[in-house]
Amino acid sequence: MPVENPDQPRQILRYDRVAVVGASTSYEKTAHIVSAYLQRHGYELRPINPTADEIFGTQAFESLASAPETVDIVDIFRPSENV
Repeated sequence: MPVENPDQPRQILRYDRVAVVGASTSYEKTAHIVSAYLQRHGYELRPINPTADEIFGTQAFESLASAPETVDIVDIFRPSENV
């Protein structure tokens, strides 16, 4: 998404609930590193991973649709053909 207004990045940074599709429990994967960074900086994560029960001490959900709350941002760590 191109930034057309200088206030857009500020608006995005105000959001705090992030769904991480493809969140990983493997420490070496980017999906884990970025998610950990977001959590350390105050973002509320909703990990989406059908094979995990919990990631970062937070319940993992099978799909984005199964997460109980709405999210502000969706961060996707999946191969483009799967998206």
